[in-house]
Formats: sequence, C-alpha cells, structure tokens
Amino acid sequence: MVLWSPRPFAYVRVNNTEQGLRFFDIYGTKRVAMFHPVRTKSLPVPLGESPIYVVGPKGLKASARPDPGW
Repeated sequence: MVLWSPRPFAYVRVNNTEQGLRFFDIYGTKRVAMFHPVRTKSLPVPLGESPIYVVGPKGLKASARPDPGW
C-alpha cells in the first residue's frame, strides 16, 4: 500500500494483524510495527507529502482519520 497526503500532515489508521507491518520511505528507511493486541491492532500512521510504502498481509486496510485542525 502506498500512502501520502496532499497536505503537510495527515493521519490514517492501518489494521495490524498478527504478522505486523513494515514501512519504507522514498529513501529506503525501514520501520517495523510488530503486532500487539492492545497497542498496535489499529495503528495510527502519520502521513506527509512524501509517500510511504506499507507492507503487510493480504487484505490490509487503511481508514482516514479526521483532520486534527492544527
């Protein structure tokens, strides 16, 4: 999944399953979100104008979060 925002910042929630998630930016920086049933089941992900690549199991879903108004 490729995610970005036309604004300087935004948030989405990504469902995190037992396999966890991997995130990559355009420079190849890797981050990993391991699965935890309470802390990371529905993971908030900050977005910016540069894309991030989310790698996870088939059926991965993201839902837009309301604009925080900052």
